[in-house]
Amino acid sequence: MDDHPPPPCQQNLIDQATGQSHNDGLTNMPGITHDNTSIGCENSQPQKKGSPSKSDEPTPAVVRQILPQQITNPGNPYQFLNTIETVCERSMVQVFEEGQRDTTTKNRRLYQMLQNDKFKNWVTSSTSSVITIRFTEPDLLDTYSIGSFAATFVKSLRGSHAAPVVQFFCPISDMPCPPGSWFVLKGLIRQLLQYPNTALVTLEQLTMETSDPKYLWNLFVRILLSLVPMRTVFIVIHALGSYEDQTEANSLLRSLYRLSLDSMPRVKILLTPYVPSETADIVPFDDFLDLDKDPGDGDALGAEDLAALFENTLGIELQ
Repeated sequence: MDDHPPPPCQQNLIDQATGQSHNDGLTNMPGITHDNTSIGCENSQPQKKGSPSKSDEPTPAVVRQILPQQITNPGNPYQFLNTIETVCERSMVQVFEEGQRDTTTKNRRLYQMLQNDKFKNWVTSSTSSVITIRFTEPDLLDTYSIGSFAATFVKSLRGSHAAPVVQFFCPISDMPCPPGSWFVLKGLIRQLLQYPNTALVTLEQLTMETSDPKYLWNLFVRILLSLVPMRTVFIVIHALGSYEDQTEANSLLRSLYRLSLDSMPRVKILLTPYVPSETADIVPFDDFLDLDKDPGDGDALGAEDLAALFENTLGIELQ
């Protein structure tokens, strides 16, 4: 058995579960900070304009003992997450199909994105990063076309097995997302579990129908840290600004942005319109990609041309 202690980022989760205190390296825990503007914080130290007050923060999570074994129950270990996964997939398909109504605009937007140096650098860089798409004069048609692009990007990453990818596409039309449900975070957790990991997540942790954000965030980070092998993870979130609970959306965005500041794991986060109201206060200006309303002449390219451009530009096959 390996006698070496776990790395600091994993030790922090173990300490929370056992009640021990190891302050060394706490600030290095991805997404766990000493700032009250993101999920999983303890000490208050406001840093961002528009951040929620201390009274707005959720109550502390009840972190359970992490048992040293993998899930072996032959039943359904993902009881409270399976429905969410199905709904997330349906929502992405719906957004993709909405973009298909106008194939000319969709193809133009796809071509515009694939030719954009900032987007290409975001995909291929060796560091964690966020890119936020926005339009100078957005309308519903723009949202459909960029949503269809984001769905195509997710499908292509999945088909090429280039890297793990998790997604959330708003709005969710066939299931209510009441305030405090943390539906987005639950959806990301369920999708991460599809990839090989050594998180040692227990059956109890998965079947517990919790909406405690700190509990869910710690679970999300624990799985993220344990992916086998450790590599780039893409997180694609479309139209988070139309999510029912904008307080929740802004809080999650802060936590995801802080996660992108860590070198491990390497995460690449794509946000497409509409974005939450406080995005400009959370994401630095340099991480925005402003698109012209006119996407250019991409309609001159056929489906095969676009597929070849997608593969040559990003190194993944267009699905």
